[in-house]
Amino acid sequence: IIMPSSMMDDNSNNDDNLKKTDEGEAQEILEESQQTSSGPLYVGFQPPWGKHTPAKFRLEHTLSAPLYQTMDKSAVLPIVLIRHPYDWMDSTCHKPYAIYWGYSSSSLDETTTLDQQQRRTCPNLLEESNKTTTKPILVSYGVGNVTYETLAHLWNQWNRDYFDSIAYPRLMIRLEDLIFRPQRVVTDICTCAGGTTMTMTTAFKVSRASAKSYSAAHAGHDGTDTITAWIKYGWIRDWKHFPERDKRAARQILDRQLMEDFGYQHPTTTTTTSSSNHG
Repeated sequence: IIMPSSMMDDNSNNDDNLKKTDEGEAQEILEESQQTSSGPLYVGFQPPWGKHTPAKFRLEHTLSAPLYQTMDKSAVLPIVLIRHPYDWMDSTCHKPYAIYWGYSSSSLDETTTLDQQQRRTCPNLLEESNKTTTKPILVSYGVGNVTYETLAHLWNQWNRDYFDSIAYPRLMIRLEDLIFRPQRVVTDICTCAGGTTMTMTTAFKVSRASAKSYSAAHAGHDGTDTITAWIKYGWIRDWKHFPERDKRAARQILDRQLMEDFGYQHPTTTTTTSSSNHG
């Protein structure tokens, strides 16, 4: 069973939108299949532990829908989307979803969400009152609340859970490659899982609409359509609106191996600092 997984606001719906399978139509997964040498190949909306749930909770957490309750997790091939950390942090600042800064306890209320001032200084890796103290965040997952030292540490740890695992197969795909080379990427995914794709170019269709437009979980959030995504990621971005202190902190915090292996680079800063691996 092929199922997408990604961090919150990481456009994981883009992968699933190529199949147009809605969570509310989960039973149709059983009808959208291919026969492979080892049995039928299914494509689903998300893995049974949840597409945003950290991989370390893979065996502990199961979604409540009946289909997921009976699904064999060992038969799932997670397609994990990874995104440039600076783009992901920037997007998360605009639409935090279930990510909270400045909490005082595990309880969540309106005061923990990003206010207008915080958005102007996002990604808020360091405390305003003390430029050397990291600013923790809390993420509310279906499995429960999890705290991280900073937003950058969340990117490290969430992706590392999948990157380091040797307990089960998974594919990690750059979101940028899926945006600009969708047919090639989806064909490779299908082939890796033992399936086949139609060879005619006309048989492959990419929806121009936002992948999140049909998802109740993203109600009230304008998604990014295909054309907008091409324009957005086609430009060289320098993230000049990020505070210099956060760019310097991110250079120190972000996992060096993940950055190098997936071909991501840091923006320039006014003061050069050396990189270190905080994976």
